[in-house]
Amino acid sequence: MSAPQRWYVLRVADRETPPPLPASAPLSARLVHGVYYAVTPEIRAAIRAGHNSRPVGIAFDQIDARALVPLRLSRRERGQGIAYLVKLEASRGGVLS
Repeated sequence: MSAPQRWYVLRVADRETPPPLPASAPLSARLVHGVYYAVTPEIRAAIRAGHNSRPVGIAFDQIDARALVPLRLSRRERGQGIAYLVKLEASRGGVLS
């Protein structure tokens, strides 16, 4: 029997409202951006660093498990969304606060 998984998703009351993204932002970036503001600081730090690590994947799975309509982003799609947000943050800032 494995140990229970750590919970990476914040309570709704603790979440921040994400700043708007450019209209041209791809769907994967929009989904990652929304999740970014719903997860713990540890996962936010991994996303800001451009990491698509196992804990990031677990956080997405935890969001999917509670969602009315799951995101179901593949690891590749999630990575593309993370890469877009990291690049956007580097060029204009304020995206991943």
